[in-house]
Amino acid sequence: MFVATESSSTTTTTCSVIQWSPLGRHFEFGEILSATHNFDESLLIGHEGFGKVYKGNIDNGSALVVAAIKRLDAMSNQGESEFWAEVEMLSKLCHCHLVSLVGYCNHEKEMILV
Repeated sequence: MFVATESSSTTTTTCSVIQWSPLGRHFEFGEILSATHNFDESLLIGHEGFGKVYKGNIDNGSALVVAAIKRLDAMSNQGESEFWAEVEMLSKLCHCHLVSLVGYCNHEKEMILV
């Protein structure tokens, strides 16, 4: 787990090597559309080989939190088996140098990581 605490003169960062956590949350496609304003290009924060990454606001039950939402491109070489392998791996792995997986959405041909 990544923990950062600040005092008046220094910042202390503690980083464990690996922490395992339960599977991420399953998001409904409507939640993803709402969070990204229907994948509005103004919210695009990156593009990689497997798809586009959008900035979105996810309701975690008590507040809206900003999240990176990766929508896999249907034309990429990443198929369903690779998607599920990535969901499984990222849901278990937690490290201070990695972005944590909040959850995923699989709706029809959509494969999305949050």
